[in-house]
Amino acid sequence: MTRRKSSSSIRLSEEGIEKVNIARIKKGWKKTQKEWYESAFVSISTLKRFMSGTSISPDSFKKLSEVVGIEDWNSLIDEYPSQSFTQKKSNFKTGVGITGIFTLDKKLEVEIALEHLKQLLINCKVVIYNDENLAQ
Repeated sequence: MTRRKSSSSIRLSEEGIEKVNIARIKKGWKKTQKEWYESAFVSISTLKRFMSGTSISPDSFKKLSEVVGIEDWNSLIDEYPSQSFTQKKSNFKTGVGITGIFTLDKKLEVEIALEHLKQLLINCKVVIYNDENLAQ
């Protein structure tokens, strides 16, 4: 029998994950502390899903929150579950994208600004196009 994901499943928000981590650390617990999931009467896999921001049953969510010391478990819920922040987090790091047009009299200033960005960014690629749309 295949278990279907309940439409009433809930998950931690990004802020909720931070709050739970703070509460967990105050107790001196690891992310998969046996005492935590056993006291909440859930499996270690449910605790892992909870901590990763994956949807779990409201009952398990409430128990895990309360056992770690957070009574207001409703404040931890992701209000926008259609946006998968866990997927976004794992796919890319914070970055910068810039497009714009400048005149030749501003070219030197733009190049100087871009050089500063190159020093700040990891794996930076800068492409400047000329009038013929050819990369320089």
